[in-house]
Amino acid sequence: LAFGTESKSILLAKGGLDCILTCMKDHPMEASIQATGCRAIANLFAGTATDIRVKGALCVKPILRAMRMHPPQIEIAGDGNKINHDNYNTETQLRDYEQEVSSVQIHCYGCAALRNLSMVHSRAIVESGGIATLLVTLSEFSQRPAIQEQGWGALYYIMESGTPEDCLSVYTEGGLKTLLDILHSYNSHSRIQFVGLRCLACLAATEKVQILEKMVSGKAIDLVLSAFYRHYKNGPEALLLSCCMVLTNLTRNNADFQLLVIVKNGIN
Repeated sequence: LAFGTESKSILLAKGGLDCILTCMKDHPMEASIQATGCRAIANLFAGTATDIRVKGALCVKPILRAMRMHPPQIEIAGDGNKINHDNYNTETQLRDYEQEVSSVQIHCYGCAALRNLSMVHSRAIVESGGIATLLVTLSEFSQRPAIQEQGWGALYYIMESGTPEDCLSVYTEGGLKTLLDILHSYNSHSRIQFVGLRCLACLAATEKVQILEKMVSGKAIDLVLSAFYRHYKNGPEALLLSCCMVLTNLTRNNADFQLLVIVKNGIN
């Protein structure tokens, strides 16, 4: 129902969002309930008009609370939904496994919900400590492309619409290293490249020498040029624009970095 275009407004008008948030509040340790609640919120505020997204302010803290109360523990191989009966052969073990699976889903749907809400409520996410929470999730779930796409998407909206201090928070919380690693690992994933490069452009736009030097030493230029070469024929225009934005911000008023781009055949 939360995913349906017409039913979103009906759910909100009938108090459906209040029911979801109450259920999440009353059952904080039930991972499956938290995961389903995050998914419902993500669907409810996906592709909706700004006037509907405004109603999502109350969702920020419950989502972050769920992600913090169910931190990453044991990464589950495969699709995260299959139970290995050889390793979990008692009722208690199966229950533990189901909790672990739901924990992965909490972070997946939590990131998706925060991405949708960040278009309007980025300030609330920052003030609730969301940057640190998102970065922990992105670091721990590096093998989960859906989490990476949604999580970095949320951080992009936060940095793009926020203050320079928000970008600095991403950097000081270890976000730059995590981001460079993800861009390297998912070099063929156009959607992750798009949001990741946009985040990189935001960090470069701070023009903080320490950040720029860390970007260059972390081979950010190589990653950007690699994205150009890999996606310039069939990749989306927005991704190629992201590459240009990173190089523009990185080389602005810096002759050394400009020379590096030239040496690496960046002009071609």
